[in-house]
Amino acid sequence: MSHGFQAYLNQVGTNNFRGLGEFGTTLVRQWEVLEGFRNRDDPLKCSDETPVKSSLISLLQALSLLPTTTASEWRSTRLRLRGTFGSHNLRSGESPPQFVAITDGQLQDKQTGKIKSVTKCKRYLRDMMDKAVDMEEAAEVVAWVSQYPDTDRSINTHHWPDPFYLGCELFGAYPSVHDHWGAILRIEPDLVDGHRIYPHLTIGLALSHCGKESSMLYEELAVIISAMQCRALQPRVPEDKALFEEDIETIKSMPREFADEKTFPLLLLSFSGPQNFRYFHVCMRGTRMRILQSQLYSFEKKETAPIELLVRLAMSQPLSEN
Repeated sequence: MSHGFQAYLNQVGTNNFRGLGEFGTTLVRQWEVLEGFRNRDDPLKCSDETPVKSSLISLLQALSLLPTTTASEWRSTRLRLRGTFGSHNLRSGESPPQFVAITDGQLQDKQTGKIKSVTKCKRYLRDMMDKAVDMEEAAEVVAWVSQYPDTDRSINTHHWPDPFYLGCELFGAYPSVHDHWGAILRIEPDLVDGHRIYPHLTIGLALSHCGKESSMLYEELAVIISAMQCRALQPRVPEDKALFEEDIETIKSMPREFADEKTFPLLLLSFSGPQNFRYFHVCMRGTRMRILQSQLYSFEKKETAPIELLVRLAMSQPLSEN
């Protein structure tokens, strides 16, 4: 971890901007956003969307400089993306209605300029906004897809598993309806030449109960079994093909993505209670499930919180198919 980034993490939420390197400007702009929100009724101290946008892009730009080489860059230039509402029910010679969505910055390929991700910024918290913001965000993505339909929208570092690989939902409530648990992170390894080679999965689980050193919780076991079952049943289809319109029998008849796999390795990152964390390495050994459980870590104190361990686990890649 870079010294500037570590210093930035230590100073988040403060107005101490010195010694942060490339992250210093980011913290200055974030502080302006925070102060503006605190004084939103003061016409001289309130802030608009400008510092929100600049602080976000500044942070993303600083983070993108941490790797030695990058193929993409975050740009703050606002692009006008044009979309259409479709061509159905149009008279002869009539053009489809269009709309324009303006980005608040985007991730672009350094060589081709192709857009890989877009941003939308607002001055207030989401729960203070109305449905119009949701429509703005949706319109921006629709316009992006409409104007540049051939753009590859996959993430190079990690590819999210296809949404239909989840044969059952990875969330629930136990022992009461008020005790919610659910998967907050689902990551699969990099593709190799456009194909899935590794069956491994990383699942992040959030739950309200605190775990014990000598046992595992029902929620942890439930999400492990569910995720491994879903991976075993995952159909092999192109990434650009959605299955939401397919019937169940058609999906069941499709070839499996990992038809010959026997172990289905899984890494579970379990965030139990308000400030606890542990992880599980899981795989099948014949008809038995092998579960290796870590100690219970605490995030109560920043000095001893296992932040680097958590990052290494979440970003890890398999060494082999086995």
